[in-house]
Amino acid sequence: MSKYSGTQTEKNLEALNVKEQLNLVSPIVENDFIYTAVFSDSQNKDLEFYLDYLKINPIEYFFLCIEIPDTLLSERASVYNQIKDIILSKTKCVSGQSIMNRIIYFIPFETEEEISNKEKTVNEIFKALAFKIGRSIKIGAGNNHSALDESVKGYQEALQSLNNCPETGGVIFSSDLEMQKPVILDEKKFKTVTKNLTGRILNGDTENVKKLIDPWITNEMKCSSDLNIIKTHCFTLLSQIYNEANIAMDSHTFELL
Repeated sequence: MSKYSGTQTEKNLEALNVKEQLNLVSPIVENDFIYTAVFSDSQNKDLEFYLDYLKINPIEYFFLCIEIPDTLLSERASVYNQIKDIILSKTKCVSGQSIMNRIIYFIPFETEEEISNKEKTVNEIFKALAFKIGRSIKIGAGNNHSALDESVKGYQEALQSLNNCPETGGVIFSSDLEMQKPVILDEKKFKTVTKNLTGRILNGDTENVKKLIDPWITNEMKCSSDLNIIKTHCFTLLSQIYNEANIAMDSHTFELL
């Protein structure tokens, strides 16, 4: 064996040894970064230090919270390795330590194209995970942020999204939840409808009660597609009418006395 080949072999072995050491260290660094980002009050410079070490320079970022089914808990180490491999096949990520059946991922955007493809990328991750692991897997995605001091907020958005995933599994984006914010009642219209309905009910005018209530419910359905919001508003209306009717009837009874 030539001196050159021997030296080259030593260099290869040394490079392999360094790589193995980095493979052992990197998960620890990644977990420390996630902990610092979502649970610590540390300054931005601490997060920047970790990102420099991991060679990540994001212009924006968001968090993913992923939950695996309880039935897979016995093999979660293997499952989480599969999840990370799938995410890394689609985008860069920094992963935290698994807590029960959940794990947090920091997803950096380094180009404008990555930002514009966010929803597509997350859905591709879900499809790949559903095929590999099972469709009951849940993913919650937070909003995009550019400032590192918004990392706690970003994590909380992802966690809230995850908590709103159906039991059957799926993907929920934080922006989906913002679109589902309760519709605020128009107080002026609400008082007018309440007054008119109360008057008709007290007079036993059921025909006009129906004529008044049908357009009100139709308008509610136009304002919101969430049945729970519509039911809440209807319950509020009925409670208000009930109270107004009781007050009117008590007053009428007092006048008769």
